[in-house]
Amino acid sequence: ASYAVIGSVLANPAVILTFINNTNGDVVISADGTNDHLKLSASTFRVFDFTTNSGNLLSFMFAKGTQFYVKDGTTPSTTGDFTIEIVQVTE
Repeated sequence: ASYAVIGSVLANPAVILTFINNTNGDVVISADGTNDHLKLSASTFRVFDFTTNSGNLLSFMFAKGTQFYVKDGTTPSTTGDFTIEIVQVTE
């Protein structure tokens, strides 16, 4: 399967991301549309809070302009949805 664009590009740097796989299949997430970066099993989620224990809020984050992509993993999904919740830094 090929990657599909999910959402729009980040308008600002993102410091907290939650990937939610509410499908009945595995999904693969990419931040460049070419390489597999994260795999999520069916009915799971993953939170990345780059601000936790950070002395510098902007020291680690997804950059402004990042586009996320998703595709089916080894077990294709037939029902449900996939979402990304994002907290961005206002510039």
